[in-house]
Amino acid sequence: MIAKKLRKRAQDGNPIRVGWVGAGRMTNEIPLSIVWAVEDGEPTVAPSKGLVSEVVGSAKSDLKSGTLLDGGGGYCVFGVIDLATRAKAENAVPFGLLNGAKLLHDVKRDQVITYDAVELCRIPCSTP
Repeated sequence: MIAKKLRKRAQDGNPIRVGWVGAGRMTNEIPLSIVWAVEDGEPTVAPSKGLVSEVVGSAKSDLKSGTLLDGGGGYCVFGVIDLATRAKAENAVPFGLLNGAKLLHDVKRDQVITYDAVELCRIPCSTP
């Protein structure tokens, strides 16, 4: 169903893209979102069909056991968008949780990092 809608949008010249939102848009949209949430009790950035996608972490290079991961913008991992159902089935770690995590075994380049491969930071971590 989703794939069919995405193909239709692409054929109509209106594909869905993931991209950067400029600060100017955020200063207008965030206050409105807060007002709608508080005054109307409406969530504003909630997916209507539940969680559809997840950004999971993947190794930028072959990583050895014991490596402390440096999170987004670092040298160890990059984010990959995957279907939420597949990410959950594969036990993939959400990208945002990898900062400061310690690898428990070797991970190959481009391999998705799973919960059994890392020891997550239990307190807010800064980049190692």
